[in-house]
Amino acid sequence: MNIAGHLYFALRYKYCSMCTVTIKKYFQTTLLAGCLLILLGACSSSRKNSSSATEPGSSLQKKYGKLLAVPAQNITNGDLYSFIDKWLNTAYKYGGQSSKGIDCSAFAQILYDQVFNKKLPRNSQAQYDAASTFTSRNKLHEGDLVFFTTLKGKKISHVGVYLQNNKFVNATNSGVAISNLTDQYWNDRFVAGGKLN
Repeated sequence: MNIAGHLYFALRYKYCSMCTVTIKKYFQTTLLAGCLLILLGACSSSRKNSSSATEPGSSLQKKYGKLLAVPAQNITNGDLYSFIDKWLNTAYKYGGQSSKGIDCSAFAQILYDQVFNKKLPRNSQAQYDAASTFTSRNKLHEGDLVFFTTLKGKKISHVGVYLQNNKFVNATNSGVAISNLTDQYWNDRFVAGGKLN
């Protein structure tokens, strides 16, 4: 008699205590094996998703290593560079807060929220006021805010997020881009770096 037959008789007639023990062990083993397979599958997929952006030699590392003119292995914050990659070349729109168009302070605000889990005010002057600021560019580290004066009569009118090697990401009039602090335009208008506490 096969297992299905034993199960039928064991359940219907309480036929054989030995059969029910065998059947219970069979189902317990099957259930345990199924649970283990599910857990192992979940662990392997979560490991792959969390580290793929920063695995040595990943395409994201190579791309941003080249854009920032640094060794690819210096690109270690996968969340940051994945975020930038998603937004790069997004059109500029004053007051915009979406992938259809965004301005500099909204871009910094969304980046800080999604990458660093920190809340920034909505405009660049308020972001400057909320940060611990410093004027020495030598103190800049990846993730720091960089503030500029680009409009007459406004102390702070532009913000970006510092990356590496004098490069920062920001929403410019031509869209979200990686810019260079040493370019004369940005060099002349730099006010301060800032860290959010």
